Amino acid sequence: MSTVTPYSSPDGAEEEAARLGYWLRELPTEPVPAERISPASTFRLVRVDAKTIWTRITGLLPDQGELRHAAARRSHPR
Repeated sequence: MSTVTPYSSPDGAEEEAARLGYWLRELPTEPVPAERISPASTFRLVRVDAKTIWTRITGLLPDQGELRHAAARRSHPR
């Protein structure tokens, strides 16, 4: 099965991502202070589908109420 991507990068990174799938880091958890990372640190990735990735990305976007609140604050500065 081939994957069609909407763009092409010179190094072929999007083809590599499509071929290898999507991964999320479970360990270490955020935030990761530099002093907590060492060669002995536990590192775990889990494979996920594209829907999971996009759900998490869109979950970071502000919702309608947050946008309205920000717009109101901008039009009525203190």
